[in-house]
Parts: sequence; structure tokens; C-alpha cells
Amino acid sequence: AGGEHLNGYVSDHTRTFPVGGKFTEKQKDVYNIVLKAHDDAAAALRPGMMDSEYSDVAFHTLIEGLKELDLVRGSVDDAIAAGAAYLFMPHGLGHGMGMDVHDCENIGERSFDFSTVLERAQKSATCVHRATWRVEPGTVMSDEPGIYFIPALIDKMRSEGKFEGIVDYAALDKFRTFGGIRIEDDVLVTESGSRFIGDKLLPLTVEELEAVVGKE
Repeated sequence: AGGEHLNGYVSDHTRTFPVGGKFTEKQKDVYNIVLKAHDDAAAALRPGMMDSEYSDVAFHTLIEGLKELDLVRGSVDDAIAAGAAYLFMPHGLGHGMGMDVHDCENIGERSFDFSTVLERAQKSATCVHRATWRVEPGTVMSDEPGIYFIPALIDKMRSEGKFEGIVDYAALDKFRTFGGIRIEDDVLVTESGSRFIGDKLLPLTVEELEAVVGKE
């Protein structure tokens, strides 16, 4: 969901909640991993940071959490370097916002292959290419980590022999019907770090969400 200010600026938020009103233990475990990634990324975000560095903070937290669930093995850094994080979160952590929900990213060039603008984007460090975007004070962007268990993607990676020794595909079978969890809020890059936009976040923790959706 999102809102639009009278001046045209927009917001973008996501919450995942249990349909039955209460998280199962498995749902709670995954939700809290995503929540920690959400908080860690915002705490790390600062001016001068590359968007890819911002995403890596969340990926690191997600893989650490998945290791605790025995779904991933070995070194966290090795798992990230191998691309295993994208099996669970096949998207970047955030996008720019302003007058558009995905403001200025690839603007005017949406029909082009990113490879055609990569060299120019790397030199400019602007959000024409998200991974090479260097954020500045005043940048507004989303913070939206997630963990998704996508059977088609799991089967594809497994059949291709990807992430052998890193992802425990046998353990992952128990999550095939799980679905996914995403948490999203909006952050403003300040002179010294970042802050969430707004004076109050939507219900965020397991307890806060259950207090809302568990009501008759």
C-alpha cells in the first residue's frame, strides 16, 4: 500500500500477516529474520553508500538467519558471493521514491537493456542503474527485504546443480508451501545516516501484527 502527498510525493509500504490471526512458529521464525534484515539495512544506510552495499547488508542478515534454520550451510560470505541469497530474495533491497513509486530509476530508458547504460551509470553513480547508484543526503528509498520459497525457482536451481554444499535442498522441501514474507518501509538518507519517514511505523513486530489481525 502507499499514499500520495498533496504535493505529489508518494510512499510505499508492505506488511505480511497471518491470515488466521496468529503466526505459526515457522512463520514467526522467518518473519523475524526478515524484520532483522529490515532494521539492519536501515541502521547501516548512510550517505555515500552504494545501493549494492545497502542490499548486501540485508542479504547478510537473511543468510545468517537461514543458516540458523539449517537451510543454508557454510560461510555467509561464500553463500552471498555464490548468489544463493537470490534464491530466497530475487530482487534488490530498495528503490528510489519521489514523484513516482520507482522514482528516477531507469527514467526515460525503460525499454533499454541495462547493459547499454551500465558504463555511463557507473560513471555518474545515479539511479539510472540501481546497483551503481551512490545515495546522497535527501535520497528517499524503500527498505524491503523478503524471504520467498518459490517452488519453480528452487526446482530450477536444484536441477542445475546451483549452490551445492550451500543450500540444503532436502531441508528446503519442508518450506515448499510456505509462500513468502516481505516487510517494506521508506527511508530518508540524512547527513549522518538515515531515518524512517513518518513519526510512526505501521504495525511491525509479530506481536503488533497479531494484535491487529487477530481481532474478531
